[in-house]
Order: sequence, then structure tokens, then C-alpha cells
Amino acid sequence: MSILEKGFYKIRGPGKLRLTGCNIDIMGITCSGECDFVIPTGRTYLFRVKGSKCTYMASPREAMVVEDDWGGLIYSIRDKIISILKESSHDGVVFIGPPDSFKSTISTLVFNTIFSAADHLEVRPCYITTDVGQNEIFMPTFISATILPVYPGIQVNNTINCFTGAISPAFNTEKYLWCITHLVGRLRSDRNFFIVDTDGWINSYKAIYSKMMIAELFDDPLIVYTGLDEEFKKYLYYHFNDITEYNIPKSIITNKTSSERRVHRARLVLRAFRDPCRIIIDCQKSMIAGLPIFHGSKTDISRFGVPTVIYAENWNGKIIAVLEDKFSYKLQDKDIEVLRKNWEQGLIAALYNKGEVREVGLVEKVDYRKKRLAIITNKGASFDYIEIGRTSFPGVLETLEHSLQ
Repeated sequence: MSILEKGFYKIRGPGKLRLTGCNIDIMGITCSGECDFVIPTGRTYLFRVKGSKCTYMASPREAMVVEDDWGGLIYSIRDKIISILKESSHDGVVFIGPPDSFKSTISTLVFNTIFSAADHLEVRPCYITTDVGQNEIFMPTFISATILPVYPGIQVNNTINCFTGAISPAFNTEKYLWCITHLVGRLRSDRNFFIVDTDGWINSYKAIYSKMMIAELFDDPLIVYTGLDEEFKKYLYYHFNDITEYNIPKSIITNKTSSERRVHRARLVLRAFRDPCRIIIDCQKSMIAGLPIFHGSKTDISRFGVPTVIYAENWNGKIIAVLEDKFSYKLQDKDIEVLRKNWEQGLIAALYNKGEVREVGLVEKVDYRKKRLAIITNKGASFDYIEIGRTSFPGVLETLEHSLQ
């Protein structure tokens, strides 16, 4: 066991942390006495020892607890936002900024702090993440809402989820905005107060407008932003009454690499599969949205004159053809859409029952002859409608296939 003095600390996963005799604030939630936490791979917990010194134990050895020189800054930003909220009648807070600018950390701190004082404040806080690329409380490609405490890196139970099917709002901005509108509408009441953590897509007018449209869902929003161009700031200050900025020193900003983001997304997706199994879906007898094939009439593949065409169909005057990965000619016809072999493998899917997302799945294989889909989902999945997304997770699919064997 080791000793922690009063101050700010952080621990990076994977690992376990046990604190004894402590009075701490970890990500906005107070814990005293004996506290146990699991820190997932690649995630960092920020916490403050508020009272006298306490003892801790971390395992394995690599999961080191170290002092955080900037923890005081992060918590002071949280305190500033809470102070503004106590002196106002805001019904929502919207966080806007680039990737890796501590939006999720600070918004979580604010939400958990308000949650802890919800009875005193006579409000019911709701946390919504629109970060479809890195949805911590559920999984990527979804917008999610919860009224329970949020620990970064740990999936929250009883979330309300809306499927966008993509890891960037730019791929389907309309569905992205529809989802956030849908969730706010479902959760809105006289006592509800919303904390919204947005994604890092801010580098275009379309992107910043999407954030402004999210803010417009509330009667009196507080805008909290960082890292915006001066021109974008002007738009915000012109359209909204209450705005506050926070600044993070560049020295503490760690920009994740593309590889790190892929690994993190894969972990978030994989944890949604508790008891994976394979199911076979008859595409002609099932309600499936987002599938680019099996809508039209089958076309004789011999018309192409090459063996690389696996399947083709005619739908609304357009030919959709599935080809091998390599082919020695170019299709010049604008009315032909080409899908490469194995295009479907690892595509994310949402399984609905009575209009609600009940399970998630990954497309494994298409049977062109029988017009069927093989999907990996959880055992006992009950659904009446399937929506296929645009993002694939082939690495997760491979892991799940191995677990089935």
C-alpha cells in the first residue's frame, strides 16, 4: 500500500485502483472510505484527494498513480461552469471543441457533479454524447443518453441509443441531427437539465452549424467551447446569449493517432457483445434498412463478359454489381454501382424491437444465392427490424468469429 497526500492524481489503464481511508472526487463523483475502480485499457481517470492523506493500491504494476500538474485546471474549469449554472436558468450545456480537448472529461465532471447534487438543485440531469466516433457510454456509431453517473471507459447500463451507422457526422449529418433531436425530445421534461458532449468535427461551416443546431434544441443553452477559429466564435456570440471559453495548454494535449483511435473503437464495440452468436437473416422476409443489395431483380452476370463479377441486380434502372477485389477493366457506365467482394464483412448493425435499439450486430457474410445475411449478435436477441450502418469493424468481427469457434 502507498500513501496519497491531498492533491490531484491520475491513473491510466488497464488496471485496478483501491483507495482506503480516502475522501476523493473521481470524475465528479465523491467517494469516501474504501473505493474500488477498474480502469480500461487506454483510459485515464482523473481524481482529487480532498481530505487528509489516504492509502491506495494499484495493479498491475504498470497502472501507476501519478500526480497531475494540470488536474487543478480541469477541476477549476468544472467549478467555473457549475458556478455559472447556479446563477442562471440554463436548461442545457453544450460542449464544442476539437478532438482531444478534454470535452468528454470536463462534461463528465460537470454532469456527475450536478447528478450528485440533483436533489438539492431540484433538477434531473441528463447526459448526452453525440461523439459517434468514440461513444464512451455505449459504443461508436451511436448517439446515447443516460440519467446515471458516467465513468469514462465503462459502459453505462440503461442508456437510450440512436443509431447513425457512421463514426463521423459528416457521413450522414441529417441522421446525426435527427438522433440528437429525437433523444432530447424523449427526455425533455420540466425538471430535466441536459449536458451535451459533442464530437470533434468543427473544421467546416457545416460542422459548426451542426453544433449550433444542437444548441438550438434548448431554450436557454450555455455554450462551453475551446479551440475554435475566430470566425466560428463570431457565429456563436451572435446567435447565443451565454458563452464561456476554456483553454487547455498544448503541452497536456495528447493527440491520438489513427491506430490508437481504431484500437479504442474496437474495444468499445467488442464490449457490447456479451454472449455472441451467429444468426441467419432471410433478406426477402425481413425488414432491413441500409442494405445496398436485394432490392431489385437479379441480372445475368454473363452480360459483363468477365469472371470477376460475383453478383448483379437491376434496381430502379441502375445496375449494382459485386466484383472480386481485383479486376483488369474499368466500368465506364455511370448507371453501374460497384461493390467489392467482402464489402459487407464487419459492417455495424442495429437490431430494433418496437422502435427501440435492443441489440447490436456485425455483418459476417452475404449469401448471394439464397439472399441471406449472417450476422454476429448476442444470444437471445429479439428484433423486428434491422438497420445496416456504413462503418465496419473487421478486427472485432474476426475476434468474435474466433470466440464462436
